[in-house]
Amino acid sequence: MDYDVLNKLSYTSMKDEQKKLLRKILDDVALVDELNKLNIDETTIENNLATISAFADDFHTCKNCKGLETCPKRPKGTKIKLVNLGKIIERQIAECELKKEQNKIDNHYLYNDFPTRFKYVNINDIDVYSLDYIGELASNIANGIKDDSGTWIYVLGASNNRKIQSVAGIVNQIVLDSDIEVASVSTSNLIKRLSDLFFKDKNRFDVEFDNLCQIPILVFLDFGDEYKNESSRDNVFIPLLRERKNRGVTIFISAFSAKEVAEMYSLSYASKPRVKQIQDMFKNSIKIDFGPLDI
Repeated sequence: MDYDVLNKLSYTSMKDEQKKLLRKILDDVALVDELNKLNIDETTIENNLATISAFADDFHTCKNCKGLETCPKRPKGTKIKLVNLGKIIERQIAECELKKEQNKIDNHYLYNDFPTRFKYVNINDIDVYSLDYIGELASNIANGIKDDSGTWIYVLGASNNRKIQSVAGIVNQIVLDSDIEVASVSTSNLIKRLSDLFFKDKNRFDVEFDNLCQIPILVFLDFGDEYKNESSRDNVFIPLLRERKNRGVTIFISAFSAKEVAEMYSLSYASKPRVKQIQDMFKNSIKIDFGPLDI
């Protein structure tokens, strides 16, 4: 067969495929709406068909996103961004919205000891229908930040993942909606680390202690599970609680009631005044209690 004929057939076949691809793009209502936001018309699509086609595949991958953990892209959390330069459409790689949210959360946590599966949840991930206290919890946290006069919130049920998720989702949403610094700490790890620093590196202890005192939202996870002795109680536990009494929002998540935690610090007969001090702080400072206060 003549080469000219072959080339002509090949060219015709290619044009047919381009027409099919163009038709497929133009029939995609969601995609066209997205392109319209960038003032990309039909002629521009046709002149940049390969770029728009790649964007279309990426667009639908993101549209069906099930979370960053299952993102098929390399690197995860990226998306194709189109820049309209007139007749030419430029393709750029950018972070997706989920990745931006994740980065913002990472950058605004002094410590983030929430369980891995809850580190990046937001208010939309909470099962609000089964938790009638979500509105009250969110409202008290928000008001506590505004007042900055010391709001203590006690959540009983450390083994209840739904409650941990609720607190994480609300705190993360506040981070996404503002620029405040927050921290969630494993109480056991925190008390141990600060107790060690108190004797081994007082300067570093002072810096970490002051940061925890000043931070707008501090969440104690597994409160009451920490190792207890007189040194950690008198040098770390009580001083930190005392400083948090009049500052920011402090949230305690615990499998124990506030009364039970206070009684755990009765380490000897001489401990009675210290236990009374802890009990009084809880009684006077807890503004909202999701569990029996009973002190």
